Amino acid sequence: MLILCLNFWAVKAQDIEVSGMVSFSDGGVAPGVTIVIKENEKMLSYHSTMSDGSYKFKMPSGNANLLLFKSIGYKTTEVNIKTLKITDQKHASLDVTLQEDAFELKGIVIQGDGKKERDTVALNLDKMNLTENSKFREILSKSPNFRLEDDGSIFYKGKPIDKILLNNRPGFVNQNSVALESIEKRMIEGIKIINNYKNNFSLNFDEVEETVLNIDTKEGFKNIIKPSFQAGYGYDNKYNFQGEALYFGNQLNSFLTTHTNNIGKMNVNLREIDVLLRSQESLSVYQQNVLNELLIPNKNRLSDFSSSTNYTFRKETPANRINATVYYFNTDRTSSLFSQSTNYDGSEIFKTNQTIHTKGNTLLSNIIVDFKMKTNQILSYQFGGNLLRDKGFSPQESVYGGVDSIHIFSAQKTSIGSMINKVNYDYKVAKNLILGSRTFWYTERSAIPVSASTDQQTIFNQDLVYRKNNIGQSIFLRYKQSEFFSPSLELNAGRVSEELNGQHNLNARDLDRSIMTYKANFKVFGERILKRIRYDAVFGIDHGDYKMGNGKRNYLNFPFDAKIRFENKLDLIEFNAANKFTPYDLQSGTVVLQSYNRVIQGSTAYPLNQSKTRIMGLKYAHNDFLKMLSYGGSANYVKNIDQLKDAFVKVIGNGLQQYQLYAIPSGEQYSVEAYGAKTIFSAGFPIKLDLNFKYLANNSPVYIMGNLSSVKNKDKIIRAGLESNTSSPINIEINTKNTFSNINVDGNRYSSSYSTNNFLLKYRTKKNEATLTFLYNNDHIIGKKYIRRNFNLSLKRTIGKTILGVEAENFDDIFKIFDNTAYNSILNFQNGINTVTVRNMAISYIMFTIKQNF
Repeated sequence: MLILCLNFWAVKAQDIEVSGMVSFSDGGVAPGVTIVIKENEKMLSYHSTMSDGSYKFKMPSGNANLLLFKSIGYKTTEVNIKTLKITDQKHASLDVTLQEDAFELKGIVIQGDGKKERDTVALNLDKMNLTENSKFREILSKSPNFRLEDDGSIFYKGKPIDKILLNNRPGFVNQNSVALESIEKRMIEGIKIINNYKNNFSLNFDEVEETVLNIDTKEGFKNIIKPSFQAGYGYDNKYNFQGEALYFGNQLNSFLTTHTNNIGKMNVNLREIDVLLRSQESLSVYQQNVLNELLIPNKNRLSDFSSSTNYTFRKETPANRINATVYYFNTDRTSSLFSQSTNYDGSEIFKTNQTIHTKGNTLLSNIIVDFKMKTNQILSYQFGGNLLRDKGFSPQESVYGGVDSIHIFSAQKTSIGSMINKVNYDYKVAKNLILGSRTFWYTERSAIPVSASTDQQTIFNQDLVYRKNNIGQSIFLRYKQSEFFSPSLELNAGRVSEELNGQHNLNARDLDRSIMTYKANFKVFGERILKRIRYDAVFGIDHGDYKMGNGKRNYLNFPFDAKIRFENKLDLIEFNAANKFTPYDLQSGTVVLQSYNRVIQGSTAYPLNQSKTRIMGLKYAHNDFLKMLSYGGSANYVKNIDQLKDAFVKVIGNGLQQYQLYAIPSGEQYSVEAYGAKTIFSAGFPIKLDLNFKYLANNSPVYIMGNLSSVKNKDKIIRAGLESNTSSPINIEINTKNTFSNINVDGNRYSSSYSTNNFLLKYRTKKNEATLTFLYNNDHIIGKKYIRRNFNLSLKRTIGKTILGVEAENFDDIFKIFDNTAYNSILNFQNGINTVTVRNMAISYIMFTIKQNF
């Protein structure tokens, strides 16, 4: 309700001082409310209320005629300036009461109720210089209030976004990369950021409030399958085929995407698959190795075929919910690289010219079914079944000591099958008491045959078979005393049994390990302390019995994980600390051949041991949509105790490199990051600016020739970006990343610097798009310079629902305009040796494309 007094507007607006109080409908004061002063549709200036809800300002020059009072979760209140009562002292008093703007989000109600404020922001797509075919990635990247990473991560106000709703229903869950490429502006009615979304199928008091994106689709894209198809073919038999079918319904969201090409593109990424497998209690070292081969993108290859298909089905009714996801990957890749390794004193150990050819296919599936048996009981079942296959070979020529040249042919083949069954049951015994249980069983079998040979003989052969069974049972009791304090107790018992069998000519050991664990976790949780503070902490007592052969060892660990967060509408401050314990991989107890030419020697004592990790982190984020501004920073500290690392020992007579596993007593990592993004000149010539600075320090000793040596790494990374976003057909974008690296090994210093730069010239009209990109890399590694220069080009013409185009990448290599011999060069110090790695090839193509929307 407005408290207004009418009077004749008889003096100039800029002579008037306006003051008053703004409150919410529940009587509470309203800090941080935005007050916009307008002349018709033109914004003249804006102000904000103080922490006590008060405000005071002088009218700006101009013919101001309207005041707007805005706050997230409340209706905008408009005041005609001519209705204000002006005193003889040229002062006007105005008090405003904001009314709630509540709405229902299928299963939850988000509103400002005096206890928990609604936090929802809508994006205005009409002022972003977009076309109907602009992808979701471009939409978010144009706003300085989002941070997008190469791995598909989306951050808003320092918080990750892992769920994207479609019409207020779950759509993309840990599938940002699919959403970023599949959703286009032509489908979107509106986009909202919801900061306090909760899972509808959960009874837990301590369910974390998530930040999610909700996409409201246009009516023409609801309850109907909308397919599209894209094809491209060009020079040197390069091709790219994509297809998708999307269905957005009232209770069902489903989509099928497929992508086949030989130009190094994929529409899924390792981070999201990693999250999927970790939810299945899996991701062994063998699975991780295969996924690295399949999913780590790198366009600097000789050839790169990949085919990926994803089908996702999500249906939710008041009584049940089904989430099903299936991925299939097929890859065939060849890389060419040159590496040179030296001792810490600079003396050369070996040089290697290597071609690596890998081929694999993988099927991943995950199904979760939730049942609301009653209003106070939820039963959930999860099934995951995975098949991973990868084979590769690598012919290589190595020169040792600058004299001896040895040709080695290595081959490996990995076949992995795994399955998970998990049952969860939650029972709300009383209004403030929940009883629950968790039961799971996981099994895995991996076969890893590896061989290496010279022209004369087989020098290494192994046929490892790894088996794992993991079964666990837990029960918990959660009690909610108040919003400020909710304790819970969880008891857990589990058993892991593992076997590693194999035969090769380096005295293989068959290993059989079992780990029996008993855990008790006490958790405390609270929120809305002083209306802004949330905390949760888990303190555990873990007892573990490790057995392998005749060896046995017991552990009593005290892990913890704590987090405290302060958050208001614009700012977030969060501190976290954790203490974790991890058993060594079973393969640390034997000899294995890795990366085609590295023989790694373990110890039977290692599988009975564990590593420890201590983590502390602090982050701050500020996000202001009205000012088109975001900035923040973070500081993190990690200490690793008894972490296993392999160290170079010698070159075996047959040409293989021998490494020894060592437990490093202590290693520390520090990182500090600051970032900021803002759109400047928003009224006439909007330009988005991005700045990022990151400092990394790693003090982690390594063993060199059997002696523990000090190794300190320091990296400074500076990123900057500029993108114009005007209504003009022509816009520009400039991105630069500069890394300065220093390595200190027992007083010996090595320096390197890497500069990666992109310059984009963009032309866009309603039906035509063109982008010309120039890439320039300038790397300096231990006195040597590596330069890369390339051009990329994209042309598109829209004719109805058809898009015709030309796509070219590194096309100057085809015409040999530049003499590029190095792509993505890098220096690192690992395993006790310095290694400079140079990728000397990159994929180049020119192709014609066509896309058809239906």
